[in-house]
Amino acid sequence: MMGYFNLDQRKGLLGAALLSLIILAIVGAYYAWGETYHARILYATFVNLLVVVGLQVFTGNANITGFSHAAFMGVAAYVAVICVTPAAMKLISLPNAPWGLNTFELSALVSAMLALAITALMGLATGLIVVRLSGVGVTITSIAILVIVHSIFLHRTDLFKGNQAFLGFPKYLICRISRGWSF
Repeated sequence: MMGYFNLDQRKGLLGAALLSLIILAIVGAYYAWGETYHARILYATFVNLLVVVGLQVFTGNANITGFSHAAFMGVAAYVAVICVTPAAMKLISLPNAPWGLNTFELSALVSAMLALAITALMGLATGLIVVRLSGVGVTITSIAILVIVHSIFLHRTDLFKGNQAFLGFPKYLICRISRGWSF
């Protein structure tokens, strides 16, 4: 099977395989000897790793720099946290939320799936525009998307709390999802 790949592709596959083994070893060490605070460090590290690899794949393969990844990550995070936060807490922290968003609560899995679906639709809508551009136009458009989403997060205080922290979402969310989906 390796005959199908040239030397550079083999090196890339070997590097990806080694990185995957290192990540699995770190996760295995956490499950064997880790404490609760180690989980927070691992989750933050893996989220950052996911963002960096996503940026590298896009920038490295397309040779175009894009900045809208952070906007997509923010949209997914806000959708998930708004859906999973208990309704009673949302009535306190988001009393003027539009569209009845402060009246319901979804499970963590449904919230994550809804966040992925909404972010995918946003990516599709912006991708249909960006795919027609080339060079610097892609970079400028991606910065514009990031600025627009950031402005919405900052100035739509009835939904996103502006520059204040969004409080009240379950703290056990990350641990339960990660433990349920790993291995």
